[in-house]
Parts: sequence; structure tokens; C-alpha cells
Amino acid sequence: MKLRAFIEKDSEIVSSWISAEEELYKWSANILKTWPLTSDVLSSHYREGMTNKTIFPFVALDDNGKIFGHFFLRFPYEDKNIARIGFVILDPAVRGKGYGRKLIQLAEDHAKKEFGAKMLSLGVFSNNLAAMKCYLSMGFMPDGRILDFECPCGKWKVIEMMKDVSGKGVVYRKADKSDLKTIQSFVDNAKIVMESQGIPQWDEIYPTDFDFGGDVEKNELYLGEVEGKPAVCFTLNSWQDNDYLKVQWENPGDGFKVIHRLCVNPEFQGRGLGINTCRYIEGLAWVQGASSIKLDAFAQNPISLAMYEKLGYKVRGYADWRKGRFKLMEKLLKF
Repeated sequence: MKLRAFIEKDSEIVSSWISAEEELYKWSANILKTWPLTSDVLSSHYREGMTNKTIFPFVALDDNGKIFGHFFLRFPYEDKNIARIGFVILDPAVRGKGYGRKLIQLAEDHAKKEFGAKMLSLGVFSNNLAAMKCYLSMGFMPDGRILDFECPCGKWKVIEMMKDVSGKGVVYRKADKSDLKTIQSFVDNAKIVMESQGIPQWDEIYPTDFDFGGDVEKNELYLGEVEGKPAVCFTLNSWQDNDYLKVQWENPGDGFKVIHRLCVNPEFQGRGLGINTCRYIEGLAWVQGASSIKLDAFAQNPISLAMYEKLGYKVRGYADWRKGRFKLMEKLLKF
């Protein structure tokens, strides 16, 4: 697979992939302002930007030379450190077959190799779950900005996402059994650090490899790596302790996810990784169908409490467990 610079006759192919008005707005955010979309409108939109080199549209070709995807790159700043990806679209015939990831990988590789980009940014509508799931799987994270957007089809939310492609950003993946020893090692180090800070939250009883092993068996444990080194782990599922059932949650239904055992490797603490990971988790929970996230935070851990409060989590109740009091917190996902 490879990229080729967009030429005007490609407009006929790309415009034919848009079969409904709502699909047009999800794709172009009403920038083209025309329905039905015609090849002339798309060609005209790109013509000036291509001439002035302010926008760089591409088509992606499969191994047989057939166009299967399209996107553009533009650069908000002169130094081209940040590349903006837009108008991402696939031939309907290849959707759901992994081509979206391949297209984004081609875009990332080109932005880095040809322009020296260190960050990628994009926007995705909250009602476009397939696209958001693809971007999350490719390492994009919500950056905390959610923008209002109004189009002829209604009022939508735009989720801004970023990815560090400098090689120093965090890459998330599902953990497996081979990761357990490494995860337990940095979690044990984190216990020592917390103890030195006067935070007696975790000990030799919890959490252990038994807990993380169970998470792996259920396919619920995630690992974030920076430059190939383990940096953070967390578990995301719908299991809640009985004390959660005594709380009056703002979202009282079943559409929630619970964060368990979030731990930043002490080697990477102080870099904002906890906040970035929570934003990633929120996006992950959203595409899994959740409308809220619950968690419990140790009342004697001012660091984690400050982080969750900054992210908008609200205290809904309390639980008194073996190590002391925990605050039961909730955040509604208003994507």
C-alpha cells in the first residue's frame, strides 16, 4: 500500500463514497457546504490550497493500485511540528476490514518522514463511534477539548484528539500474560513511593499478580508504554464493589465503566501521564457504550484526588475499607 498526491480526477471517486447528507457532515464538518457533493465542489475546495501549498491531499492505493482511501494534511504552524489530518474517508467496499488503521498509519508515516511532524491532531464527531474507535486504536487521545458544532442534521460534539509521533509519546495496548511480571514490578515500586509520601493506599495484599492476572484473563488490563518501556497500567470494566450499590449516582443505569488499579510507573510520574491516561480511558469507555465512569479514590491520596477533580470527577459517596476511607467518584461522559 502507498500514498499518491491527490489529482482532480480523484474527486469523482472520493465524492462517490458519500451516499447520505449526514455522512457528508461527519466527514467534512460542513466545510464544503453542498449536498449532494459533486466532484467539481471537492476539486474546487482543494485547488487553491494545493497551489499555495497550505493543504496536502492524498489518496491511498492498495497493492493493485486501486484507490481505497483519502485524507489531507495541513499544518497550523510554520514549523510543521503539528500536522492536522482531515477528510479521512474509505471506500465503502473496504470498511470494517482494517483499512482505516492502514490509512491512518500511511498518514502518520508520511507526516513524520516528509514533513518532520512530531504531533498529529484531528477532530471526530462523538456520534461517529467507528472512526473514534479506529483513532483510539492508533494511539490518538482526547486532548480535553470538546467543541460544539451545528449543521443541517443537528447539533453535534467534536472531540479533539492528539497523538505524539515523536517516539516519546505513550502507546496503549491490551496487556497479556507476558506483561504481568513487568507490571507487578513497577506497581510494587509505586507502593514504595506512595508509602514514602505518607499514602498507605496499597500494600503486599493488594494489588498483586493475582489481581492483574485475573484482569488479563478477562481481557480488561491495559498497558501504556513510552519508547517501549512500561509507563502506566489500568483496568477498565463494569464490575463494582457492593458499596457502590449504596451510592446515588447521577447516572443510575447500566451504561457505565469502572476504572480499577490505575498506576503510573514511578519512572514516568510528574509528566502528566495520569491525566492523559484518564482522557484516553474516557474515550475508550465512550466507544464501548458507556455514558459515565466510576472509580474509588483513596481519601489520603491528595495527588490522585487533585487529578480526578481537575478532570471533572465528582464525589458521590464514600466507602470505608481495609486501608481507610475511599471517595466514590463519577464523571458523566458528555461527548
